[in-house]
Amino acid sequence: MGDRIKYHPGFVGGLGVLLWDYREMIDIIPEKWLSTEGIRMDVLIIKKDPVVTLKNDMCRIFRGHNILEYKSPEDELSIDAFAKVMAYAYLYKSLGDQVDAIPLTELTVTIYRHNYPRELFRKLIEAGMQVVRKTAGIYYVRGASVFPVQVIVGRELEPREYAMFRVLTPEASRQDLTDFNE
Repeated sequence: MGDRIKYHPGFVGGLGVLLWDYREMIDIIPEKWLSTEGIRMDVLIIKKDPVVTLKNDMCRIFRGHNILEYKSPEDELSIDAFAKVMAYAYLYKSLGDQVDAIPLTELTVTIYRHNYPRELFRKLIEAGMQVVRKTAGIYYVRGASVFPVQVIVGRELEPREYAMFRVLTPEASRQDLTDFNE
């Protein structure tokens, strides 16, 4: 076991030879750490019974494994934040205890933000994706992945049904608090 050949250093060295003429113009960084702390998703919802359909509009796309990212009212939802959540989904899929333990057909991504992410949607459309308003506050992002991706805009959601999220904003009203307590 301890005699395993280390191929990566050889590959990096080969890249150095291949790109020698460009050595002043590029950096080759072996084994670049992608995070200074452990990578973790905000929320993972696993459906125990695949035939159960969650009837709430926000959860309608849910499949077996559903990754949710919550952005607080102060957080920005940039194209890089979007890419990070997509990376989490693919990383999560790849870490099953066997090959294809979590099929791509069983994944979804939901990103929640209170305010409309105008700049993100513009960048996604420029990149060739479609942003489709499914219902008030629920936007499907088509072309971002092989699995369903949606962005939830809390400000646009039906106030009574989603009162539990509206109370998390600085602009929560007395009516939001009443709706949440009912």
